[in-house]
Amino acid sequence: QALQPYAAEPSPFTRVLKSELPDVADDAWTLFALAMKTADVSSVSDSGSLGMFELRPRRLADLGIMKNVKPGNARATGSMRWSGEWIPPLSQKKFLASAEEQYKAFAASMRKYLEALNSGVIKEEGDLSAAGMLAVLHRCGPNGLKTWATGERFEETIDLVNKTDGIF
Repeated sequence: QALQPYAAEPSPFTRVLKSELPDVADDAWTLFALAMKTADVSSVSDSGSLGMFELRPRRLADLGIMKNVKPGNARATGSMRWSGEWIPPLSQKKFLASAEEQYKAFAASMRKYLEALNSGVIKEEGDLSAAGMLAVLHRCGPNGLKTWATGERFEETIDLVNKTDGIF
C-alpha cells in the first residue's frame, strides 16, 4: 500500500520505499520522500532547481553529478541561477526525464547531509527533528540551520519543514 499523505498530485512512488538512512523505518522514509517531492519530474524552477526534489546545481556538484558549477551573472541576466556541466552519462535532459535518477541523487544528498550532522561537520541548530534539519539543509544548504535558528526563514522552507519535522 502506498503512503501518500502529502502528495498534492499523483505520487511517483507506488509502494513503501526501502529507507536510505540508517535507523529510519521504511514507512517514515517514504513519508519524508513524498513530503520532499515538491515539483514535477521535468521542472526547472526560476532559481534553477531541478526536478521533483528541486535539487540545486551546487548540490548536484557536491554529489559528483555536475562539475564546474558557478553562479550566473545577476547584473547581466537578472538571475543568480547556477549553471555547470553535467558529468556523463547524465545530461539535464536525461536527469529531468528520470524520476529514478532524481530519487538516487536526492537519497545520496540526504545520506551525505545526515553523515555531516552525525559527525559534527554540520552543527545541529534549533529544536528540529532529523527530518526537519534535512529539509532545511536541502532547501538552504550547509549554513541553512544557522540561518533557520536565527529566525530568518522563507515561506517555502517553512512549509517544507512543517511537512517533514517529526517524521523521524
